[in-house]
Amino acid sequence: MDDNTADYEFYKNYFKNIAAEHIRYEYLNQDTQRYFRHTTSTVVYMSICLSCTVWQVLTAAELAYKVRKWLHFAVFFETVLSFVSILCSVLNPLTSLSCEFRFWVSIICVNLGGCCIQTILLYKAYICYDRSTWLLLFGSFINVGYIALTFIYATLGKVPTYKDLLGNCVVSIIIIIYFIF
Repeated sequence: MDDNTADYEFYKNYFKNIAAEHIRYEYLNQDTQRYFRHTTSTVVYMSICLSCTVWQVLTAAELAYKVRKWLHFAVFFETVLSFVSILCSVLNPLTSLSCEFRFWVSIICVNLGGCCIQTILLYKAYICYDRSTWLLLFGSFINVGYIALTFIYATLGKVPTYKDLLGNCVVSIIIIIYFIF
């Protein structure tokens, strides 16, 4: 039994009937206050990122609709993936969204988004280098790496998490050390 479990067992009877709104901010220690401020500032920052991503999605959708080239649809798809990933990060502490769902959304969106960006850059380099076949093969090899990373993260990178009092997904350092060794 680790220290966190022992602490929980000791304090659970004390906190059984206490609601969070009855605990005043000034009663909390400095570390807890700092953690609350950090969580709040992170949600604000991610909300600003989300509003920027909304603008990017609208602009990419307009461009893809007007031009109708696959390159612009790839840009639109990448911005939608970015929007979904950031939206999931913002909603995670505010809703009952599970940490496992956030994990899968992050893995899929980040790696597929990276694959989209790599494909866009590869296409542009392919055109600039007079449609060089070796460049196309090398760039495709990098894209296969993104797909492989998705499977590696999905299998080896998954660690158990839990939600804390504020709804953040937390990974215990003890669990990480266990999986490394």
